[in-house]
Amino acid sequence: MNAAKQELMELLAAASRDRDITPEEIPGIDLYMDQIITLFEEKISSGGRGAGEKPLTKTMVNNYSKDGIIKPIKGKKYTKEQIMQMLYIYRLKQALSIGDIRRVLRCLPDDGEGSQRESLIAVYEKFQDSKGETTRALLELSSALCPEEEPDMARLVELVVELSWVSHTARKMCEAVIDRYMPEKDPGWGSKKQEKE
Repeated sequence: MNAAKQELMELLAAASRDRDITPEEIPGIDLYMDQIITLFEEKISSGGRGAGEKPLTKTMVNNYSKDGIIKPIKGKKYTKEQIMQMLYIYRLKQALSIGDIRRVLRCLPDDGEGSQRESLIAVYEKFQDSKGETTRALLELSSALCPEEEPDMARLVELVVELSWVSHTARKMCEAVIDRYMPEKDPGWGSKKQEKE
């Protein structure tokens, strides 16, 4: 690999690095909104461009709650389950609409007591286990798309268009799975209501 391609691949590799919150890092006790916002700001980092952006704000949390994307709050504290839902929203909103995110989260099974906590944790842990492999596969694809010679501006534009097509296609694939397997009907929160549906 020549120096020009090496530099471009290092740039793409750096962009693909992303710090995440693991389920173990979320306290087992209920947290106030300010504590959750601090947790997200301290633990989540983006791979560059959005470094100054806040991953979560009070307005976002209030909107997610009003829209029924996270379970209703009781009092002023949020449970680990609700914090996990916020983490899913943070990850999924990069590619999906809020309506699609609601459908995805509502499809995770409850434990019979109206709690999705264990399902949320199990699925997220599997995602974390596999995301390194997915990132490697994407970097291999990027390497195949990168020019071997010193790229001119037209070739860089071509690379951006090709990578944006990967993003577009992945989103369309997500939407196809959601449309086929995840009902648009709103079952509400809690297993009893879901059982009646």
